[in-house]
Amino acid sequence: MNIDLDPFRTAVRLEWKLQTVFVPHRLADGMLRAYDTLGYTIANFPLNVDTPDLYAEDGSPDPPITASTGIVVVDPETLGDVHAAVRAWCKEQFGRDDVEFRQ
Repeated sequence: MNIDLDPFRTAVRLEWKLQTVFVPHRLADGMLRAYDTLGYTIANFPLNVDTPDLYAEDGSPDPPITASTGIVVVDPETLGDVHAAVRAWCKEQFGRDDVEFRQ
């Protein structure tokens, strides 16, 4: 399955929700949702946080998107670090960083 990114580029609102308990310097699971003007979800997919050490061992590049999951690579000290990394990822992938965060 490939992720259709167009709904995220054109959505009225983007929202990322942490699906796991935040722990500094650990992996985290999240869900990115795109909403239309009526507030309905028009698209969603997992957007997870991986730490750089997962990729350093084998020298592989950080994958921004796998077949069905977005990957944000950051070694977060705070939840704010995660939010900043998610914003940067969205800017790179969709050309926008106006993501709202929900927990």
